[in-house]
Amino acid sequence: MRLLKSFVLAAAMMLAISTTAQAQQLCANPTAKVDSFDFLVDYSGSMMMHYRDGNIVGPEKMEMAKNIMLTVNSKLAPISYTAGIHTFSPFEEVLPFGPYNKDLFAAAVSTLRSDWDTFYRMTAMGDGIYEFSPLAQSMPGRSAIILVSDGMSNRGTNPVEQARALYAANPSAVMHIVSLADSAEGKAYLDQIAALNPNTVYVSGFEILNNEQAMDKFISDVFYSCGEVIVLRSVQFAFDSAALDATAQGILREAASMLRNQSGTIYVDGHTCDIGSEQYNQRLSERRANSVRNFLIEQGIPANRLIARGFGETHPKYSNSTEEGRRLNRRVELSFE
Repeated sequence: MRLLKSFVLAAAMMLAISTTAQAQQLCANPTAKVDSFDFLVDYSGSMMMHYRDGNIVGPEKMEMAKNIMLTVNSKLAPISYTAGIHTFSPFEEVLPFGPYNKDLFAAAVSTLRSDWDTFYRMTAMGDGIYEFSPLAQSMPGRSAIILVSDGMSNRGTNPVEQARALYAANPSAVMHIVSLADSAEGKAYLDQIAALNPNTVYVSGFEILNNEQAMDKFISDVFYSCGEVIVLRSVQFAFDSAALDATAQGILREAASMLRNQSGTIYVDGHTCDIGSEQYNQRLSERRANSVRNFLIEQGIPANRLIARGFGETHPKYSNSTEEGRRLNRRVELSFE
């Protein structure tokens, strides 16, 4: 059982209204940018290797790809999409196109393996894009093809030319790139594919896995736009206290002025770092969530719209191995339904 430290616990939550994507974003009224999407995932031998870029060493690239898809899935706003998952090298249908369902999507991702033998699993990226192209033509409306790859292509046709052909056959599609490239050759191929379309969103897979703001920006850039955005920063609570100080109250008054113009349920979710026992942290997260909820009620937000929930230390967003990570995990979040 971890021991409590007697210093100030920071809790999460300074709310400010912004139209930028420079911090974690919560969309009250998302507007879809796409009608359909597919994750086209590199399943070759090199993806079973650890990510190594300079001094950075990560887990197996395939494991990173799975975590990226699961994170996107968990964060997507409740908008109706047609969705699928396919792999190349070899080309396989992991999730056939159909109405987007979070549970089905997560279950499909879990079937992907990251422990295949790396031998005899060459990368035929061009052939994979070619095999996917007829399916791309069947994707309804505005379509996003999210290529998750380390960029290696050492077999088959030229991937850049195949991507060019896909665009010619389906002008409404945009191929976005999540790069797990850790070689100059892989980066070069992905750079060339990205250059084919000015609307391509091109991100580092390592960055979006390790920076929540970057992940949120990637999701909003590809999937939907937000009108007003709530930016979460930090408000301090005194040790073992759920009292809101004057600064926190001023911030929450500003937030309440925006929330009055919204409709639907607002979840007020309390979280903690991992210092202290699980039971203590659970109670502390509930007290702080209720403190915020009660203050918002005093500001005129109907009580029946606000649901306070405590998650204790069970949902960390940052590493608890550093002081900064623990500070960021001590938070209250708002989500909308």
